[in-house]
Amino acid sequence: MPMEPASVSSDLISQLAAMPLAERLLLIANDVGSRTDKFAAVPCHELAELLGVPGAEHPNSSEWSFTRYVQRRPVELILEDEDMSPEDIMALTHEERERIQDDDAQEDMDEFGSQTVIAHYTVAAPDDRELKFEAFIEDDGHCIGLLGPYDYRDGRFRDLSDCLTDSWYSW
Repeated sequence: MPMEPASVSSDLISQLAAMPLAERLLLIANDVGSRTDKFAAVPCHELAELLGVPGAEHPNSSEWSFTRYVQRRPVELILEDEDMSPEDIMALTHEERERIQDDDAQEDMDEFGSQTVIAHYTVAAPDDRELKFEAFIEDDGHCIGLLGPYDYRDGRFRDLSDCLTDSWYSW
């Protein structure tokens, strides 16, 4: 009879906890890098704790970097209430479109403050390979979703390329 996922996860956690931190870091770096994914079933918060990541439940350590972001909206949506014809909107230059989007996103960021925040933490294995974590932060500062090294490798971290961002480090 196959083992239940919770018991598999528990066994993996026990296996990792029995090792020194440096060995855990190398083991996870190897597992992620080789795509073996033996330890991918370990819940991200538990993995973070086992790898020495500080404050994954409530990132406030000086090691976490924080990014507040607002998704840029299409120019057509921003200008839908303006007295502009579709032809006028299409005639806007690339620079004009970017400025309109940035101004709109800045207005949203100023109005809504820090409602959309993510935090990042990187822990280095003894061989300098990096294991990255990304936390989605609730208004009260608690982590409401944590992604880890397997998610980073698989491209599941938040893509901020079409967002207006404001980054800082907690002190």
